[in-house]
Amino acid sequence: MTKSASISRRNLLIGGIAFGATARVPARAQPAAPLTLISNVTIFDGLNDALIENGSVLVEGQFISAVSREAIVAPDAMQIDGGGRTLTPGLIDSHQHIMLGPTTDPLRAVLSETIYTTAYSAIPQAKKLIDMGVTSIRDLGGPSIELGRAIDAGHIDGPRIMSAGHFVGATAGHGDFGGFRYLGGTEALNSDANRALTSGWSILADGPSDVRWAVRTALANGSAYIKVMAGGGVASVKDPLESVGYSENEFRAAVEAAADYDTYVACHAYNDESVQRMIRAGVADNVHGHLMSEETVAMMGEAGMWLSSLSNPVGLMDVPFFTDENRRKAAEVINGYEQVMGWAKQYGVKIGWGTDAASSMLDTVLLEFQQRSPFFTPTEMLKQATSANGQLFELARSRNPYRAAKLGVIEEGAWADMLLYNGNPTEDIGVVIDYKNTLDLIMKDGKVHMSKF
Repeated sequence: MTKSASISRRNLLIGGIAFGATARVPARAQPAAPLTLISNVTIFDGLNDALIENGSVLVEGQFISAVSREAIVAPDAMQIDGGGRTLTPGLIDSHQHIMLGPTTDPLRAVLSETIYTTAYSAIPQAKKLIDMGVTSIRDLGGPSIELGRAIDAGHIDGPRIMSAGHFVGATAGHGDFGGFRYLGGTEALNSDANRALTSGWSILADGPSDVRWAVRTALANGSAYIKVMAGGGVASVKDPLESVGYSENEFRAAVEAAADYDTYVACHAYNDESVQRMIRAGVADNVHGHLMSEETVAMMGEAGMWLSSLSNPVGLMDVPFFTDENRRKAAEVINGYEQVMGWAKQYGVKIGWGTDAASSMLDTVLLEFQQRSPFFTPTEMLKQATSANGQLFELARSRNPYRAAKLGVIEEGAWADMLLYNGNPTEDIGVVIDYKNTLDLIMKDGKVHMSKF
């Protein structure tokens, strides 16, 4: 394989046989892992602006074995001739709440429903996401850990789930669904706070020592990283958008407790004071930020903090359980989207692609590409939704359930999560949005989820 003909320069070994540019895998009765060869495709690898023309990708088991500009011959492989279509990494949504089904009321789910009711509503959500080409999600709060494991085991169709598990939040904050709480780490059995904890949704914690306990409790229950409610929210009623969830010392306690378990903290925050306290405390990721000033956005860029999911969800004003106050707050947040997105690009903030389009909004997930189009090229947006979000997964280090390989890229050794479009999404992002007509192949974990061939 010549240097110009290969994306990955290492020789590939399959069954002990090394091969180069025109690679031939000898026929064998029992291959070590299933082989799939996708040939005659234009490849967007998730990282580079330049596309790989007339490319081929060989998949062995769950992983990509080779990416080449020249033909790969693999007689044992299942053959897919892409016919010149565009191959991309699977999409990654960095902000989902998959356990919120279209008719799920968060207050009811947290305080009165069984976790099974919530899970039954989430299963169709998982199927819908992968059918759109979303092969991985970062779930930013809710009892999605076991759902993710069921998907990984092949029991349910859906995306990979990197789950935060329980929210960690303060009394009267965005994670406070009830409000009746006894002080300290031990919750009264009859309290709303205890029901929120046992249902897998939320842990209330006040003061640095209580915050450490909450973070450790979430991690003990399987959280891959920690979601902290750092300020007021739209979908709740007690907390104004201007409210600040925690002191700097409380944020720092969360960051330190997460770091002790080799992972990180992502925070829900809109306003300047919340975000500036987070920056000083070493929080890695701000997931909203719609009401920030230019000064705070510049501080984020300087600190290297992620703005992982600044979004403008289509349908936010029509969420069924919203009150008039929820809709007022939603309108205020939406009004800040364009200004903050422009500043984020100006100051070089690390930007992911996340939608927060849960509940009744799930069908609109891909419209976030449309919302970002005034600020970014199709290629820039695709990078955000693939390789950039793959980097977000890696922030969880040893807590990342998918750390065995890279996500969001098409390169040797990466997870074999790929999409094949009849059209070129790097020129027209509408190709991704119109997935029902343009998406011809979905592969996740090396397995074909959907094929029109």
